[in-house]
Amino acid sequence: MKQLQARQESKDLSKVTLRGQLSSLKARSYLGGVPPYGYDYLYTDSAGKPLQVVRYNERGEKLVLHAETGDLTRVVPQGEPRTGSKADRIRLVPSSPTAWRSSGASSTTTSPATATAPSPAA
Repeated sequence: MKQLQARQESKDLSKVTLRGQLSSLKARSYLGGVPPYGYDYLYTDSAGKPLQVVRYNERGEKLVLHAETGDLTRVVPQGEPRTGSKADRIRLVPSSPTAWRSSGASSTTTSPATATAPSPAA
């Protein structure tokens, strides 16, 4: 009997967790870890002003880009935390299409903060 209750509790918790994760994805908010392929993290202040964009490269380094121009400002080695305020907010934004082909920051031609979402492939 206890085993049945534990199994049901586990299923219920799984549903609630998944629902919360999907809700966060729809709101494009931070879930933690490396962003999905084709997305970067946009850091904003508490007022919503873009501060910087963080893109991960294939080596796990964080490429910190200027929020407006998309220019590389610094590279944070893998394992080192990004410095910032606890008041900063993090959102998922689409990367520029050139960043999908080559994850090097030198190929960035558009501002990641203003990049448009890719059209779905037919």
